[in-house]
Amino acid sequence: MNKTKSYSDCYLYNKYPMYNKILFEAMMHSEFIDKDVDSFKDVEYEVKRTKVSEGLIRVLKSPKTVLLVPDKPLPKPFASFVAIDPRSKKERKLFIDTTNCINKTDKGYIVNDIRLISHLIGGYFEMYYLSYGSSKAYTHNGLITESQCFSALFTHIIDYIGKISIVDGARDKCLYLSSRYFFEGIYGVDVDRSRKISAKYAGISDSKEAIYFMNSDDDKETFTDINKFVKLIKNTFKLDKLTLDILVEKWMFLYGPSTVFALEYGPAFVKMIIDAYIGSYLNNQKTIEKVCGKNMVVMAKGYIDRI
Repeated sequence: MNKTKSYSDCYLYNKYPMYNKILFEAMMHSEFIDKDVDSFKDVEYEVKRTKVSEGLIRVLKSPKTVLLVPDKPLPKPFASFVAIDPRSKKERKLFIDTTNCINKTDKGYIVNDIRLISHLIGGYFEMYYLSYGSSKAYTHNGLITESQCFSALFTHIIDYIGKISIVDGARDKCLYLSSRYFFEGIYGVDVDRSRKISAKYAGISDSKEAIYFMNSDDDKETFTDINKFVKLIKNTFKLDKLTLDILVEKWMFLYGPSTVFALEYGPAFVKMIIDAYIGSYLNNQKTIEKVCGKNMVVMAKGYIDRI
């Protein structure tokens, strides 16, 4: 695998410079919840009570986990995020917007434990990914299951836009191409390995795969640049009106606004699946579950068991 990808490497993130400003101001100026006071034990109890994973208490209590109380909610994709703390300059921390999961009252804290757990799990793996790199953050089998979820979700969007499934073999071809984009564009897997795995799980024969390869690999960035990949999909399936903007619009419509960066950033995709599995209603979880099927459960449990 190549260099570990971050938000700053994502086209969709860089398209909206306001995100940098919003997150910076939240880290610098938001109030935060004091985890050393007795009343915080209410929050710890709610997390323990769910029995999802004993490791979540360590994540919650870690000095590297900051529970923000911003003046207004952060953009939905950044309900949790990992960044270098501008107040410490050096230390990477997990920041959680507590707007929708922890509320303080005169009698203590009211906790939406399901949403808090989703943020803790997703944030933990983003922290691990950025600290140790993608090669250590993901197992071989785990990444294959993840690719199957991604390619199913992506192909569902393309079918929703262009009804490609009525054409014989088109759906399998889209599964293959989107799996390659997932491996090469999101995780930097080498081309040969990506081709082999993608063909196998899309049910593509070696001869068909060789043809697809010849027709799609003129540009080395086809499967690493989301703009070029969308153009490949447009030309391959003759979807004249398909643009990246339309793809993103339909993705957010069907799966929820919080999932937009799952199109480019591995930890964001993990969060998308975890949120759906946990049942936190942070995205359109029923649609995601329907499209991914049992692979969603396998993928989510695999990550939770590693905490």
